[in-house]
Amino acid sequence: MSRDINRAEFSGRLTRDPEVRKIPSGSTVTNFSIAVNRSYKDKEDNWQEKVTFVECVGWNGVGESIAKYLRKGSSVYVVTEMTVDSWEKDGVKRTANKFTVMDWRELAVRKGEKKESKAEANKSNTNVDDEEDSDTEIPF
Repeated sequence: MSRDINRAEFSGRLTRDPEVRKIPSGSTVTNFSIAVNRSYKDKEDNWQEKVTFVECVGWNGVGESIAKYLRKGSSVYVVTEMTVDSWEKDGVKRTANKFTVMDWRELAVRKGEKKESKAEANKSNTNVDDEEDSDTEIPF
């Protein structure tokens, strides 16, 4: 039995609206990217900010719920598995790391948007919590 772990967790903001498409097998694929910010002090003791862009993919219901509730600028927490895509273009082998979303939570609702109730969210099989549960959304 393998005890390897393939899990990565990120929180950040969507850099673009989720893109949804159907593939020939009938599955739905949703692609989006999140920007993860990190602050640190440089050698001169000045604060610097570094942004890492994380390419994410959601399959079927997970991806469909992400596309339904999130837009560019949405703050999100995702639990993922890393996958590696590989292809050949012009005779050159290429690879890209992608992160397959297993679970997600919206961290904040933008002004002017109505947050769906937990009962409504459960009917549509999403991961949106009531506002009163917001202090238990992230386990850190």
